[in-house]
Amino acid sequence: MKILNYKLTFSVQNGFRNGLIRIFVSLVVAQFALNLSAQNLSQLKTVREADSLFKREQYKAALLKYEASFKSGNTYCDDYYNAARCAAVLKNSPLAIKYIKLSIQNGFIDESYIGSDYYFRSLNFLSLEPTLKPLFDSQKSKIESALAKIKDVPCLRLIPFYSKGLWGYMDSKDTSIVVKPIFKSLGFMTEYTWIKYKSSNINIHISNKGKIKNVYTFMDDLMEASDIAGEPYFNKESSANGYKGFKHSNGYIQKHSDYYSRLMGYTVLIKKKHYAIAYIGESVALIDEEGHTLKGFDFSDSLTEIHKAYDCRDSIVWMWFTDKSGGTGFRSEQGITAHYNVFKTYPGFGHKISSHYAFDTTKQGQYGVFDIWTLKWVVEPQALEILDVVTHRKDCQMVVNYTNAYTLYFLVKTPEGDMYYIDENLREYRIVNLK
Repeated sequence: MKILNYKLTFSVQNGFRNGLIRIFVSLVVAQFALNLSAQNLSQLKTVREADSLFKREQYKAALLKYEASFKSGNTYCDDYYNAARCAAVLKNSPLAIKYIKLSIQNGFIDESYIGSDYYFRSLNFLSLEPTLKPLFDSQKSKIESALAKIKDVPCLRLIPFYSKGLWGYMDSKDTSIVVKPIFKSLGFMTEYTWIKYKSSNINIHISNKGKIKNVYTFMDDLMEASDIAGEPYFNKESSANGYKGFKHSNGYIQKHSDYYSRLMGYTVLIKKKHYAIAYIGESVALIDEEGHTLKGFDFSDSLTEIHKAYDCRDSIVWMWFTDKSGGTGFRSEQGITAHYNVFKTYPGFGHKISSHYAFDTTKQGQYGVFDIWTLKWVVEPQALEILDVVTHRKDCQMVVNYTNAYTLYFLVKTPEGDMYYIDENLREYRIVNLK
């Protein structure tokens, strides 16, 4: 791999020396710039209050807050949508329909989601369809028209670019604009790509010809309403006769000794032998099926957290651990510790890039790109914030595997709020002085 061990420094390029601040995961979720006026800050505060009231089911008060934000200039489609929900719950159908229309006209394009939303169960969508469908079709047509030129550019040359809080596509050949920046986020183009238009909650699946293939909506309130699974229940056997082991089926725990407070629901396979992650109070250890602990992972080693460093291709099995002093690191099956107290959290959690690269803030306030297969730095820690790497196959297929050629891209942000991609050769993809 071309960049395995190179360092990014403040001297490499003019734009790069100001720092790599924020990067998004493969599908990039771009946020609006934070230089808001006092009026916008007040509007944002009002909307947050409305959202909070909505989640607490105080629909009348929430509706008043949403409407106050509309009067101050807020036209965000998700806020119109929640205002419509409030009005529908309050049995004010004309007002609900008004805000549904405004939400669609401002970019809420998921027709099936609106039709099945339980907040709107009091509305007759069959009678509304002739009115609403042209609005949906108009918005979808705007999106496809905006994306029309991508079919004329090889997908490998389509690079997302950022301008004033929104995203477009450029042609990397000459940095000419292919798609104007009107989208909340754009991913690198593959045989299909997920983008966001006006709503932060709607993912739009597009083809490499710029046609909408599917739409998926996820609203925060649905997450809050969902059940959260508790810890798995296992049968326990008495430890009175000295039994300290466990039994499993294909790596899933079936029963264990009551000597332990709890076991994680799965086993860790080390040299064809199954181990369980077992707890006694806050202490944790790796035990085999007879209850013997593994070197370096005994209850006496003062560990409070253990899990496998997934996708590690090393012949040695590495585990991530946290100890009682708050120290973190990797420890091998042989009890050897590596990268102790380097990361704030496990570098794979939430930042897994095609099962290969991860990124994390180090405890020294430095940032790098870490390969969780080899436990080596791709971009070594430095005083630059790096939060993600985009891995783009050169044949533009979606799934990345490492028999295929691919390019790594870093998304960087300057202190002034400008964001742009840099590839593994440090070439910048940006459009300067966009009007």
